[in-house]
Amino acid sequence: MVRAISSFPDRRVCVLGLGHAGLTVAAVLADLGFQVLGVEPRADVRALVSSGKAPFREPGLAETLGRAVASGALRCTDRITADDADATVFVIAVGTPLDERGGMHVDMLRTAAEDVARHLSDDDLVIVRSTVGPGTTRGVVEPVLRTTGRRFNLAFCPERTMEGHALEELRRLPQIVGAVSEEAGERAERFFEFLTPAVVRVRDAETAEMVKLVGNVHRDVSFALGRQPFVQRVRRRAGRQLGEQREVLPLSEDEIVAVDRRGQPLRVQFRTDIVEPRDIQHGEGLSPPQRQSLGEQHRTRLPGGDGPGFRDHGAETV
Repeated sequence: MVRAISSFPDRRVCVLGLGHAGLTVAAVLADLGFQVLGVEPRADVRALVSSGKAPFREPGLAETLGRAVASGALRCTDRITADDADATVFVIAVGTPLDERGGMHVDMLRTAAEDVARHLSDDDLVIVRSTVGPGTTRGVVEPVLRTTGRRFNLAFCPERTMEGHALEELRRLPQIVGAVSEEAGERAERFFEFLTPAVVRVRDAETAEMVKLVGNVHRDVSFALGRQPFVQRVRRRAGRQLGEQREVLPLSEDEIVAVDRRGQPLRVQFRTDIVEPRDIQHGEGLSPPQRQSLGEQHRTRLPGGDGPGFRDHGAETV
């Protein structure tokens, strides 16, 4: 039997962060009948969402957003105010980018938790969907919420959709729920039962955080293995034309960067079976991420890279 959202106590939801993970779940919840407030600091994103337009490409999102905004089920703001503090569920879906050493930045996560804490009421449910390392929900978000002295329920319920299939997978894939308490787990499970036909409860928040990371690793490895035939084809073609002593980094289907034994990069463009190399002195013409990737792969310092160990002149083999 389908439950009526109108009688569900947690039908008012605040989603913090309207990137891919946040906006897709906000739009689907609003389309189901939840009252959703989206919090997003970027003015250009807010303007698009408020007009019912998607800020990125995702099949079905524009139509879903249009319905949700037109019906008044989805609103957008840059911060939570006292007038918006009637939400009983807060979904944190902000970015957690990596730094140059591969560490995870949790500044935006902590800021979002502080924003929630300022408007937290007793027994509210806080759900973290950002990609985080094991222990982050309990170690970063929970201490911030505890400063309020309020009773609250906290759970980690990861986003697991693939771009291009997000709306479909939100309604089809099982939702993982890991919480810091039994009550929080039960509350989150009841909430997500409106969204997906299957909810999988795991032991705690740390387990759910690890499930998310393992899923990401599995996906990345699958993509990498699927790309290997292309990489090998590029290496063979580049090797025939440039000499086997050169290393190559594929950039696209028709372009690579080759690094010779002296650490000098060449940009190589393919036209069918013809290779036309063009020297790029000291990495000129490469973006900083490309320079950094080349330097890391080949232990070569190229100027202009934005990672540690890069210099402003010359190319030095280390």
